[in-house]
Amino acid sequence: MQLSRKAYANYLNNKIYGHAQAIRKANRKIYKLLTEKPDLIPDDLKSDMIALLNHYDIWFAQFKELKKKNKPQPEDEFIFQQLDSQSAFPKMAEEKVFGMYEKMKSLTKKEIAG
Repeated sequence: MQLSRKAYANYLNNKIYGHAQAIRKANRKIYKLLTEKPDLIPDDLKSDMIALLNHYDIWFAQFKELKKKNKPQPEDEFIFQQLDSQSAFPKMAEEKVFGMYEKMKSLTKKEIAG
């Protein structure tokens, strides 16, 4: 998710297909992990993960359609539009996931030190 966040920051600075491809690649990795290893997701994050998966499904469909329609080169402008309020990126879900990650990381460090 950190890679996806970085790729999105790059995209916001220069909305070109090359950056959009980097977002897609990172998002595909997240999607694959969430769908192939759902048992790794803590119960209190499941609804957040579902929100993320829903967003990715919509985003991937839009990416595919824009790519097919525009046939872009890496340096070409590539602009996404939020389709509706339900397709917006679930920022709070992402923040909860990062919060859980930091909590788990600090627990692991304490266990190692302990």
